[in-house]
Amino acid sequence: MHSIGMEEVTSALGITFGLLVASILIVGVSVWWLYRVFKNKDEVAEDMEDKPTED
Repeated sequence: MHSIGMEEVTSALGITFGLLVASILIVGVSVWWLYRVFKNKDEVAEDMEDKPTED
């Protein structure tokens, strides 16, 4: 039976932690981008609705 060395465990944990952090960052950026896009669309829609009343 092959015994697992400490270096292998450390590198495996490092890779796992790195992937976890990368996934969280990707999700975070995606949510922020979507929020920004929909917020801008709402502001543009409100501006469009306000323009006829200004005239």
